[in-house]
Amino acid sequence: MAGGGSGGGSSNGGVSFSSLLVPTKHSEKSIFLLNQLHSQSYPTLTMGGTGTAKTTNIELFFKTKLNKNDNMIIKRINFSSLTSPLIFQSAIEGELEKRGGKNFGPPLGKKLTLFIDDMNMPEVNQWNDQPTLEFLRYLMEKKSFCFLDKDKRGELKIVEDMIHMGAMGSVGGGRNDIPNRLKRHFFIFNIPIPSSQTIYAIYGTMLNGKFPIDQTASAVVDLIPKIPQVTVQLWNWLQSNMLPSPSKFHYVFSLRELSRVFEGILRMDIDLLNSSIDMAHLWRHECQRAFMDKLSTLKDKEAFMSQLDDFTYVLMAPTPTSAVSPGGIVGDTTSVARRGSTKPSIPSFQPSPAAGGGRQKNLSVQVIKEGSKHYVNFLRDAEYDEENGEMISEAPYIYEDGGTLDSLKKKVLTYLDKYNLQYLNNKLSIVLFEDAMKHLISISRVLGMPRGNLLLVGVGGSGKQSLTRLASYISNYFIFQITLVKGYNVYSFLDDFRELYKKTAMQRKKTTFIISNSDIIDENFLEVINSFLTTGEIPKLFSKDELLSMSSDLRPFAMKERGNDFEDKQSYLLQYFIDSVRSNLHLVLCLSPISSNQTSTSNSTSTSNQMLSKDSFSERCRRFPSLTTCCSIDWFLPLPQEALVAVSKHFLKNIEINSNDDDDNNNSRVTRNT
Repeated sequence: MAGGGSGGGSSNGGVSFSSLLVPTKHSEKSIFLLNQLHSQSYPTLTMGGTGTAKTTNIELFFKTKLNKNDNMIIKRINFSSLTSPLIFQSAIEGELEKRGGKNFGPPLGKKLTLFIDDMNMPEVNQWNDQPTLEFLRYLMEKKSFCFLDKDKRGELKIVEDMIHMGAMGSVGGGRNDIPNRLKRHFFIFNIPIPSSQTIYAIYGTMLNGKFPIDQTASAVVDLIPKIPQVTVQLWNWLQSNMLPSPSKFHYVFSLRELSRVFEGILRMDIDLLNSSIDMAHLWRHECQRAFMDKLSTLKDKEAFMSQLDDFTYVLMAPTPTSAVSPGGIVGDTTSVARRGSTKPSIPSFQPSPAAGGGRQKNLSVQVIKEGSKHYVNFLRDAEYDEENGEMISEAPYIYEDGGTLDSLKKKVLTYLDKYNLQYLNNKLSIVLFEDAMKHLISISRVLGMPRGNLLLVGVGGSGKQSLTRLASYISNYFIFQITLVKGYNVYSFLDDFRELYKKTAMQRKKTTFIISNSDIIDENFLEVINSFLTTGEIPKLFSKDELLSMSSDLRPFAMKERGNDFEDKQSYLLQYFIDSVRSNLHLVLCLSPISSNQTSTSNSTSTSNQMLSKDSFSERCRRFPSLTTCCSIDWFLPLPQEALVAVSKHFLKNIEINSNDDDDNNNSRVTRNT
């Protein structure tokens, strides 16, 4: 199992969080099975619930076993509800070469491993068939498919040296099953939810690597063993109490959300944590960003904060000596195994304000009374030459305590003024009330992480796009948004993505791609977005020769960044190209929870009887699960009264109302100050 399955962040030594793969006994079992079956070219299908590390286990298998084989090519394809046989076949053909006659395959002497994720996602048609899966079944049985060329239609193209692997979520909860005729070709095994001991070991190993004892303040070291346990217990509370419903379908708290908490903690510099209070505040902030931002009602947020306060007492309470394993991590199965023990001692903490006592209890009260601290990476300024005013060095983006919202607001207002001076034709008119500042901090946090993608949910006019633009400007990102013109279609959308891939990979420019509700004029746009979010590979985006040429040009960057891990081979450079795009291109989806059929004024009976339209928010998220699983969610609640007052004052401050009491008609004169 991997601890970094959810995406970006930077841990100790500049290693990307997404590349942190921590082997466990369960992942080793899976890898052994996969290796034995793969060596016999036997198809495998991995099943399991959301966030059980199905894909991560397979990626770990690729990294530890297949990547050492120079004769193996790996092709990843992620299915969605709109994946058609044509899209699927086009993606496969991009990896094939003609071998002679009608025989095609990977380059001579090599084999192709085709990994299909979310295999059960293709939509079931009116005849209860899934044509995409029938195409896959035919390919596995006959090892061929039809030519797409007009002059060769009906003729079969023979495919050689291809091994099939797949992964899919457990059936139920809106997820379809796959046909038995296809299922029979696979060796199927289930990935269960990892045990608490396994989770403790994974994240405990990460924290120990980031915060070594000899370089970290002793008060912080004391909290390190307890953070995985307390976080998992808070996560378990969310799973038990914040259950999904038709209006809260996104209330799914998997290991991805848990990983995002530790992803944020690992961004923090060791030198900036000097006490247990500092670490407690950082932990609370990351829990709020990873868990609370996803909640869609004020009542749920208040319930979460109450639990977070209770678990803060647990975190700050003294740890019983018997609760800590010999390796220094509570529940560190790896450390225990090295010392001959068979099972670690895992205490069951219960949140209670009475936990601890004395100094620890006072510290807990202090942390809670101080309120939520906010951590940002834009406090420091660039360095300029005093004589000529030229920039000597760019501003360092260091993740640190940002202080109070008032002090942060002053800093953000300076950036807002600079933005409006730089973009005179596209000025931002934003009122930075408390909620707006919190959303800005959340957006800035995710954009600061490699592979950080966002789903902002709120009604129109709630400030999603404006805050994203400001946060991107603060981070010095290039901001891109599609321009809808007559004739804009999916091919135009692919052209825009093609240019963004070149900018982010070849020019190394960090970019924010903002997509709003009105930009999605074709549901096929979401198919492209789904491919980017899941694998980073969009079928037919580049020709094979162009992709090889661009990846070769990145060799100097790869050698510099990867150091001793660099491998001078084409497959490695191709993966580095995709990794560069995913690290530098940040997708921000600004969607409304209100579907178009809810706002439509049509009186059509057929329309009014529809339970869900194709473009409703919940339906889109069901058909394209990466929108919620691969993005950090920030839900914009209705504005509170103080926010409405602040906005009103902002727009009325330049208007002077003069009332004339002597006028019989009691007319008023309104003038605008300029």
